[in-house]
Amino acid sequence: MAPVLSLTLQEFKAFFEKSVPTLAATYAIHQEFKKQSLDIPIMSASGLSQVTCPLAISSGASAVGVGSAVNKLDDLISMIAVVRGLKESLKNSIIGEKIS
Repeated sequence: MAPVLSLTLQEFKAFFEKSVPTLAATYAIHQEFKKQSLDIPIMSASGLSQVTCPLAISSGASAVGVGSAVNKLDDLISMIAVVRGLKESLKNSIIGEKIS
């Protein structure tokens, strides 16, 4: 079983406040592409985290960009840990399908 991410309510809110514009834009682009029958991959990036990456995928993203989550760190071990955490959050997400 994967480790459970433990957050305070304030941390939880902060994750969402940063990502709401990105998630909303991803969803709007996905809906427009769907309306026009376009099958083009969408990469969602900016303010995404271990908590919100699965939401980006469910909002219509085909991929997520998390450069700032990694680049702000000072050492390679921390960078690897963040990438692994992001990968696990996507792999273990209970969100199984895109929002229609």
